[in-house]
Formats: sequence, structure tokens, C-alpha cells
Amino acid sequence: MKCEWVQQNILLYVYDELADDARYELDQHVARCVDCAAELKSNREFHGRLSRFTVEEPSPNLVAASRMRLQESLEGAEQGGWWQRLVFDPTAWLRQVRFAPALAAAIFIVGFAGGIGATYKWVKGEPTDIVQGPLPQSTSEASVSGIRSVTQQPGTNQINIKYDTVYTQEAQGSLNRSF
Repeated sequence: MKCEWVQQNILLYVYDELADDARYELDQHVARCVDCAAELKSNREFHGRLSRFTVEEPSPNLVAASRMRLQESLEGAEQGGWWQRLVFDPTAWLRQVRFAPALAAAIFIVGFAGGIGATYKWVKGEPTDIVQGPLPQSTSEASVSGIRSVTQQPGTNQINIKYDTVYTQEAQGSLNRSF
């Protein structure tokens, strides 16, 4: 703990306004630091001297007059419209508790929409046939159960793929074809 922190919080300690854990830390520091202990002692003495004096309550007329002046000042103060408050200080309405559910819902909706939008794959143009050969006539013939062989014809970029559906089929194509 630094002496600077103790100097800032010593008055809170004297007036019993410091949290228990911070109070303990300050006690430990003051036990080790002579300068901070002297500062604490002088603050306690000052607090003791002030507590000897009686505190006078203000008169009811003074309180009423002060409240009336405050009310007049507040009424005379220029207030901006809702648009001005929204434009110049949008964080003020975000901090209010009543907007928290709406803000959470808006963030959820934007995130959900962004996730859905990211899953779509936009393809330009028509799809091209990659495999040259007979196309299956039904969905049962479209499922490939295994690949028997992939061979390249010597001296060319042509390949030959034999695969099994309900029956063995064969497809031919070029190695250089881009997808």
C-alpha cells in the first residue's frame, strides 16, 4: 500500500467511512509507516477539537428560502430537447436501468441477425458440372458408398474415378479444372 493512498483515505478512516478491508490495510500501513502514523494522529486530534463544538441547525426560514432559490434556478435553467440529449449524450440514456432490457434485446437481435447473415454463402453465376458422366436418376443412386479407384492417364491431366452407389460408376475429368 502506498502512502499516497493512505493520505487520500485517512479522513474516511477518522470518520469511520472506510470499508473494513481498506480499514485493515490502512491500520497495517500506519503500523509500519511513521509519516502516515503522524498524519493519522494529527487528523484525529483535529477531529477531536471540532467535535467539542456544538453544531447549530439552520433556521427553518433559511432552509425554506434556500429551497425556493434552488427551485427557481432549476426552473430557469435551459433544458435541451430529447433530440439534443440523444445526440450529445447518448451514454446517459444507456446508463439508465429502464433501458437495459431494450438494449439487451437489441444486442441479441443484431447478434442473431449477424450470425444468420454470416452463414449464407452467396454464389454468383450458375453452378458448373464438375463430374462428367451419367447423372444419377434418383436420390438412392446419388449417395456414394465408396470410392474404388482414382487413376491418372499417363502423359495427360485426365483422371478416372471409379465409385460405388447402388452399382459401380465411373467419371472422367481434367485435373486443371477450377472449382
